Amino acid sequence: MKLLGQWRVSRKGFAAVSAATGALAVIAIVGMIVISAGVGADRTFILEATATGMDIRFAGQNNDWYLGQATICTPRKRIERTIPRGTGVCDARRYAERRGDAQRINWSPGAEVKLSSPQPHTLVLELFGQEGWDDRTRVVIGKDEWATLGVLSFNGAARVGNQVSSGETRTVLSGTYEVREKPFWSDDTEVLKAGKVRRGESAEIMTAGEGERQSAEVFGHVTQVEPGKPGFNIGLVSATGPVSLQIGYFGGANPANIAPTWMDRALTSPLVLALAFLLSIILSAVQFVGGIVPAIFRLAPGTVEAPITEESVAQEPAAGR
Repeated sequence: MKLLGQWRVSRKGFAAVSAATGALAVIAIVGMIVISAGVGADRTFILEATATGMDIRFAGQNNDWYLGQATICTPRKRIERTIPRGTGVCDARRYAERRGDAQRINWSPGAEVKLSSPQPHTLVLELFGQEGWDDRTRVVIGKDEWATLGVLSFNGAARVGNQVSSGETRTVLSGTYEVREKPFWSDDTEVLKAGKVRRGESAEIMTAGEGERQSAEVFGHVTQVEPGKPGFNIGLVSATGPVSLQIGYFGGANPANIAPTWMDRALTSPLVLALAFLLSIILSAVQFVGGIVPAIFRLAPGTVEAPITEESVAQEPAAGR
């Protein structure tokens, strides 16, 4: 009967250990997911796209563009309806056109530019708020000139493409994005989420500021596409922080907001996956031992297995006395 008492204690003890280990496993995994969710302040969005239109609002002091022998179209104070349109790159009734000599623009903080590519390998800049330039001034860079300029880099906020509608010419042609984070336990970044920006959508990297979301600070560049293709290439990398990607699309009342979730982190974090694998082995081992120990007691030399009944349970305390 003493051996049977040990058997009951062992079964209960191992059941308690198994339950406690399972609870600890769940708590540990949930804890890692929660901790990973807090690492969002260190995430970065990377966006690469080909588009025929883009808006930039500059920030900082490192926004110096050399534009070469570009054509400058200064807006007239009023439309000259009595003269023909002309054969220049800009409408002569609306703009006074001249050929620039080694044009360079050092963008003022807060200045804005609308980029478009109405013809393959041609880039048109429309300026707003730039010191020393009239608003709506257009700078037209031809195919041959742009090929010699190389990369146009910038720091500020940017929106790629306009939401598609009838007659819209400044749109996204194609694009991809990635969300990368650097967890607190590693110096390496992890790709949490990736996807595509489809033709006709608009894309803008946003940050959660006070109140409504605001345009995030990005570091970007614009380059010429391969021969025979429309638009221009765009690369954006956001500053680290609680950023997300806002996608506008035709027919949507509100733009879609893309950001990583705890599930993305749980499925991609090597530490969480390794912890889950290790704890599953521990749980399996505890369950295995919890099942085999009673069998060892039953098969111990000199013992006879007896059923545990209500009478034997009632008699055991008396036998102990």
